[in-house]
Amino acid sequence: MNGTIDGAPLGFTHDVCRMPETSQATLMAHFMSNSFMSYEVPVDIMKKTLIICGSAEVEFLEWHETAREQHEPLGYIFEICLNVEDVITAYKTHKPDFVIYDCHGGIDETSKQTFLWLDKEKLTGEIITKNNLSSPLVFISACGTSPSYGLYNSIANSFFEAGAISVTATYLPILVNSGSLLYMRVMTKLNEAATKGHHSNWLNFISHVIRTAPIFEAHQHADIEIEKERAAVTDNLAESMIFSKRRKVFNELDKVITLKNSKSVGRFSKLVPEYLFYTNLGRSDLVYFSEWKNKNKVT
Repeated sequence: MNGTIDGAPLGFTHDVCRMPETSQATLMAHFMSNSFMSYEVPVDIMKKTLIICGSAEVEFLEWHETAREQHEPLGYIFEICLNVEDVITAYKTHKPDFVIYDCHGGIDETSKQTFLWLDKEKLTGEIITKNNLSSPLVFISACGTSPSYGLYNSIANSFFEAGAISVTATYLPILVNSGSLLYMRVMTKLNEAATKGHHSNWLNFISHVIRTAPIFEAHQHADIEIEKERAAVTDNLAESMIFSKRRKVFNELDKVITLKNSKSVGRFSKLVPEYLFYTNLGRSDLVYFSEWKNKNKVT
């Protein structure tokens, strides 16, 4: 994702699906499941969305409060689950279509498997498959849950085994603040995406939210008047949705941030953006938004 094409990072210019780095048999299993199992993002996806907060640490608590405050106006389900039993109960109670995990992640150096921390308990792949803890869509806001090159058995594989179609996970450690802010942006954008049909599929939507996170950050670094900044952000976001204009947006932002902040040269290109930390596993390009299909008369 850090490779560049004509000076712009692949993660910024393209929506990328990553197939699991496992055996050919596993890839064939994914192909077969995608062939026989289909899922469309419904208009009411918000009420079928579950955020699981799995840490009681101080740095998480502020974001827990934000998530709790927004769950009623936005319509999603919010649960604090500090052990495995809480997670199992949450799945059985709510039967979610989309689950977000907000917690710490880890790697077991003995088994070479990644896992999620629920306070002091581990949510492992074995627990996920045994209890069928999955949903069509999964987003993991936790450190290093799907590192590259198949050196570790990613917990994402267990979600797929339990029935997921798309899992967004992380290559590397992420900051609590940036990770929490990103998944809250997913929440604020999801209702609009589901009801207005702006995005064709789940890959397009998730990639857009991850790609545009550094656009907001870049404008925060710049010395731009508030009204002009809002207009500039709006224009950049709109153009970033058009594949043919993304390289232009990237290059223009680099020039704008450099000009507006004389202490920084090439500020935008020097930011470490979210699309270098997150990976979209599975075939989220096959998960269409039902309203987009209806709007564009696609059968």
